[in-house]
Amino acid sequence: MGGNVPEISAGISEKLSKLEARFDREGEGIIFDITYDENDYINQSISFVQSNLIIGAILAALILLLFLGSIRTVAVIAISIPTTLITVFIVFHLLDRTLNVISLAGLAFAVGMVVDNAIVVLENIFSHLQQGKTPAKAAIDGTQEVAGAMLASTLTTVAVFAPIILVTGEAGQLFFDIGIALSASVLFSLFTAITLVPMLAGLFLKRTEAEQMLAGVEYRGGNWLERNVAKTSGIFRSAQGKLEAFLLKTVSWSLGKGKLKRRLVVLASPLLLLLISIQFLPLLKILTNQDTLNEQCFQRFMGRNLTDH
Repeated sequence: MGGNVPEISAGISEKLSKLEARFDREGEGIIFDITYDENDYINQSISFVQSNLIIGAILAALILLLFLGSIRTVAVIAISIPTTLITVFIVFHLLDRTLNVISLAGLAFAVGMVVDNAIVVLENIFSHLQQGKTPAKAAIDGTQEVAGAMLASTLTTVAVFAPIILVTGEAGQLFFDIGIALSASVLFSLFTAITLVPMLAGLFLKRTEAEQMLAGVEYRGGNWLERNVAKTSGIFRSAQGKLEAFLLKTVSWSLGKGKLKRRLVVLASPLLLLLISIQFLPLLKILTNQDTLNEQCFQRFMGRNLTDH
């Protein structure tokens, strides 16, 4: 109980290698063939989760580059991600939990969640910079303005994942690490968002960059990489603006006086789709029963052939 499978597997492999060397010296020539090693599966699973963790962080940074258009803002968010995840390792150590496939999967899920609070704070700070405030003043005002909303949002998320810790039995042992990883990461992301993110924003962000982005003109400060990132983000935000304009037109289509019939159509569409879906349930049941019947017939046929032979 409490053994580490990779360490035990490595220790056994080392002992077997020593025994093979000893038998070779004695002229026995005995070779041990390991038919199954669970360590290979564990290492592959951990490597897969680690790669997903890294790819998720990179993709999150790329999405932020498109929406925010500033390497400085992405740098602030990128620093907050490992800072938050490192604190989760501390929680694991205090609770005497080890890293495994489940806990690493929880960390991979948490990558996309830990940036939520930081993005909210950073975006609000950026909007205060666009109002002409200094970076330090914008960081203070922007954080104080959204702190209460972030606290409520974080607690609701914790209220969803924390009960997983209380599950007993095999399911509890399986999902305990995910509950700890998600709950701790979200709580620490709130702490990071109201402490580290405002400090970094006050140090790194520039008011001129925010004002130029608000005016919609091409950013001419910084180096060539910052200018190209801002230009790419501008193209993306232009497409985003067209999509938002289309969505606003669809909303205005169903609002206003004399548009009661349109609103009824919009409200009745999901209900109509639900009724249509219900009509297909008997057909789905028939197909499921048919597959089960075919499988039983196949098993009987194979059993009869084996008996004949």
